[in-house]
Amino acid sequence: MVYGMVGIHENAALPALFPVRYGDEALPGEVEVGFPGSDPCWNEASYVVDDNGYLHLNVKGHPRRALHQVLWERFHRRSIPKGAAIHHVDGNPRNNSFGNLLCLPRAIHRELHGELNRLEPDLPPLLLELERHRITEFYRRRAEHYWQERGVRPAREEEECQ
Repeated sequence: MVYGMVGIHENAALPALFPVRYGDEALPGEVEVGFPGSDPCWNEASYVVDDNGYLHLNVKGHPRRALHQVLWERFHRRSIPKGAAIHHVDGNPRNNSFGNLLCLPRAIHRELHGELNRLEPDLPPLLLELERHRITEFYRRRAEHYWQERGVRPAREEEECQ
């Protein structure tokens, strides 16, 4: 495991690890006050990389949080909806850029990973990537329908990865 100190405030010093948005204000009524990722304690968190490559943040007196969850909440300025998971679109748990993070209901997230795991690993790289994209887009649309039926907006439309 790898340990270190990181800053994830708005002027983060590690933009490759912590993409920062500049001048992108939330729409009126879109900001949730006091969502977990907004807590300033995460600004000076230590981190650990787990065996699967995911970064987790540690702050004394707080439960450990996955970096991609905190970043998703900060970007969308709201909590992750109950029963949701944040998916790395490209499959790389170290790529926490905002366009690579997709909020999905947990059941749909599990189905998506089941489908991705069935892909033939011997496919040519370009074809493999096209298939990953096709499958992910199918499940993204299913999730969108799921959220709409329940009146939940996990992200503003213009923020969602297209």
